[in-house]
Amino acid sequence: MGKKYLNAKDSVIPTHFQRVLFRELVNKGISPALLLEGLALQEEQFLDDELRLTFDQHRQFIKNALSATGDPHLGWRFGQHINITTLGLLGYAIMASENGAAAVRTLTRFFKLRAPSYDLKLLNVAQNAESAILQINETFDFGEVRYFMLSCIVSAFDHVFMSFNQESSVIERVEFGCVEPIEWYQESATVKYPVVFGGQTTKLFLDVSFLTKPLATADPDTEKTTTQICQEMLSRVEDQNGIIREVNELILNNSGNYPSLTDAANYLCISPRTLRRELKKSNTTYQQMLDNTRSTIAKELLLNTTKTTSEIGYELGFKDTSNFNRAFKKWTGVSPGQFRK
Repeated sequence: MGKKYLNAKDSVIPTHFQRVLFRELVNKGISPALLLEGLALQEEQFLDDELRLTFDQHRQFIKNALSATGDPHLGWRFGQHINITTLGLLGYAIMASENGAAAVRTLTRFFKLRAPSYDLKLLNVAQNAESAILQINETFDFGEVRYFMLSCIVSAFDHVFMSFNQESSVIERVEFGCVEPIEWYQESATVKYPVVFGGQTTKLFLDVSFLTKPLATADPDTEKTTTQICQEMLSRVEDQNGIIREVNELILNNSGNYPSLTDAANYLCISPRTLRRELKKSNTTYQQMLDNTRSTIAKELLLNTTKTTSEIGYELGFKDTSNFNRAFKKWTGVSPGQFRK
């Protein structure tokens, strides 16, 4: 292949955030061996600044943490332990930014240095916009720990933004690109802004007044130096794209006329066999990705529109309503009508 595609077996994830969580849980009395079970790593290796985890190791570590704490909403609480200095050089570049907009743009531009499994996009920043939207795009599907990952990022961003906004929340509401977790009604009381689930992507709606607010820590010279270094670091990895993200984008951009596996392979300039192999390395298949995308879109349309089942099925590429009904029940365990009720 001409391009290097990241998969779940590549050791590319820095352990900055993981080490913070590890130390916090160990301080609470949780065994290090329990947290590192299944990672094939010793404690001193895990705490090494130079260590890079595979996506599989990262996912296993989070599963261990969730199991050890018994807290399904751990991501929200851990995110509050992420501060501007935890972001390293990126944090200093954000602090040195002229205003809120520049800070968010810097975070968006270089977040991959800290979390290569996510891409950020800043939308709706026109002067008359009611909210700026920070969109979180996932490069890999973290499966059962996906909610932890997304809630941790949202909580961490909230904590970091508040430090520049006189401890007032910059986030006005959040749309999560995952299903609602169990017992959310209990956790929702601890979150300061409205949260909904079931979107195609995760979106943070930001207070636009924050974007024009000058930062007290602004320093043009420091900003120039730190962003240059961040760009040099990013240039070494920006040619490496997660194949999961590229396939997801292809599927979403062709809603209703979904490409076949062969079409997707041609788009990526690789063979169908290579595409199957690369997806297998990330513990998925093309059909599973197609079904996940169509399931997410179907649930969003059922919950948030008045479109009929036939109309939704047609939009998703089903020519026959009965075929859509069977597929939806296979995805979710219930019929479209039952899900909507």
